[in-house]
Amino acid sequence: MEQLIVIIALVILIFCVVLMVLFKSSKEQTKFQVKAIYEGVNELGQVVMKVLFTFSVGKLSTSNKEMLAHIKWSEGWKPVRYSIKENGAYREDSLLSSDLNESFLTFAIDDTNAVDKNGAGEGYVMFTLDCPSIASKSTVAMIIDIHTNKVAYQLSDSTSWDNEFVVSN
Repeated sequence: MEQLIVIIALVILIFCVVLMVLFKSSKEQTKFQVKAIYEGVNELGQVVMKVLFTFSVGKLSTSNKEMLAHIKWSEGWKPVRYSIKENGAYREDSLLSSDLNESFLTFAIDDTNAVDKNGAGEGYVMFTLDCPSIASKSTVAMIIDIHTNKVAYQLSDSTSWDNEFVVSN
């Protein structure tokens, strides 16, 4: 009888350890990071910020999926172009059209070329400061929607920077 109880306890313990390992490894497979990089001033005298994003979709990279990137930014900034790394290199920049009244846009990510064999990818969005008399901090938030097999996943992150620093440099 004691042996049966020990065997059952051991089986439950092994099952719990396996579940914890699987949960931890699956959690580490999907990642998303957004960061802002000061790029200086363009030929029009506008401050330029590059918002770089990197993502990893883990096991989702093997299934058919649709990926959309949604980006929201602080007032005064204007997105002008973006690029997604495809097949290991950045493709030609795509122009973005937006006016100062807009603060949100969406663009598609071609998962066949933009996601490598490990499920990782990256891209960037370039912003210019069109209205220098804005708040002291700016923020960019991004969400990547992944739709696969009738299931939707979202990865999100945001970044912010001090406007006084970028304007004075």
